[in-house]
Amino acid sequence: MNVGTARAPWLIAILVLAGACVALGRQLGTERDRTQLETERITRLQVRLDSLQSSRIEPSVVAAKPAAATAGSGAPSAALPANAVVTTQTAPRVDPDAELARRQEALRKASAQMLENPESRKLALMESKTNLRAEYPNVGRQLHLSTEEEDQFLELLAEQRLQSWERSSKARASGQTPLFSQEDFEAAQRAEEAEVTALLGSQRARQFKEYQESLPERQRVMAFVATLDERNSLETQAAETLIARLADQRRVLLEQSKAEHAGQPYKMSMGFANGMFLTLDGDEPAVIDVQARSQMERYDKQMAEAAAPTLTAQQLKAFTAFQSRERESQLARVHEMLMDMQRRKNAAKPAQ
Repeated sequence: MNVGTARAPWLIAILVLAGACVALGRQLGTERDRTQLETERITRLQVRLDSLQSSRIEPSVVAAKPAAATAGSGAPSAALPANAVVTTQTAPRVDPDAELARRQEALRKASAQMLENPESRKLALMESKTNLRAEYPNVGRQLHLSTEEEDQFLELLAEQRLQSWERSSKARASGQTPLFSQEDFEAAQRAEEAEVTALLGSQRARQFKEYQESLPERQRVMAFVATLDERNSLETQAAETLIARLADQRRVLLEQSKAEHAGQPYKMSMGFANGMFLTLDGDEPAVIDVQARSQMERYDKQMAEAAAPTLTAQQLKAFTAFQSRERESQLARVHEMLMDMQRRKNAAKPAQ
């Protein structure tokens, strides 16, 4: 096995995990450039290998023909018996779920090999910190952290995330099901919270927990504020008030939904990054589409009512327009997911 092939798994995993992050380019310099070039070369080789493998199972047009003289030679074709049945080989149908599981397992193994390499793990840790800065906007300002404290805090969270992934990977590799017991999960969570408290102190650790709970609304408000023009801009304090109002309203709606469905199980539930949640009872995509739209519109209306005291008339108008655009995008994703579920369901039916 050559060196390039041996290094392929962890290099490809780095590419997947790092996502060709531009922010790391300056820090990694020529080493990242070299890694990217090597990864591209390995990817091209993998594509060629896949092509060769697939060609072995595809029906060969030439092989399917009876052994006879080439066209135009004038020689007669070999006669087939009257009862002969000509069959052609077809490529086996790929089960999407099995293929997804295969790729996930390959990625897991590649990523595990990557994290065993100290330099590769360091890259993964840096990438995790970069992702956390985007996931936790303004966390340093909200917790009143210095630049150095914020960097230490994000490094702690990134390390916790990698360790959690490593535990999951080892449990999955050993065939453990479920990956964690409830006791193990709660113990790991308590240990992580203790580390955060040790670093931040009890007051700021409590503030961080509150920050996490309002994160869906925080990200939604930041996206909304970015759409406002200078004339209708939202002051920082007003934005924080809006975040708090929306978070409180979501908690109220969640409790109402729990009470509404108590003892009445529903068939499907969905959650979204902006905090919206759906409880759906239909079977057919068309029915679920209607239910999803109705629940989304009701949720957004109640959120707009909660936001109204904080916003001017123009800001509220912009907020409802923002909600509408966001809602249509979410509905499109729901519809796409439902169509995919329907395709899988149809594919699983035995052939007639």
